[in-house]
Amino acid sequence: MRGVFFRAPFMYDSSRAFTIPMAAAAGLGSLFNRATGGVLGGFLGAGAVKPLKVEDVAAAVVEALSDDTVMGPVEVPKIEELANKGWRKEML
Repeated sequence: MRGVFFRAPFMYDSSRAFTIPMAAAAGLGSLFNRATGGVLGGFLGAGAVKPLKVEDVAAAVVEALSDDTVMGPVEVPKIEELANKGWRKEML
């Protein structure tokens, strides 16, 4: 048995209108953190991490379950990679 756990940041969905402004604020925090070279990442905490769409995280979870090489904590870059991989499979 392998352990896989997702460290997803703030997740938003267009069907829940109140999450859109919060995602925009978190996105600005993430942009600011990248612009400063990540210097304030510890200070900003979760506000410095790019928010993700719920659908993208769900697609990444499904893709991770079908890929035996995915193990342990899955951070934002890997979540985005897995979501893109799942999206490409749907397009074929």
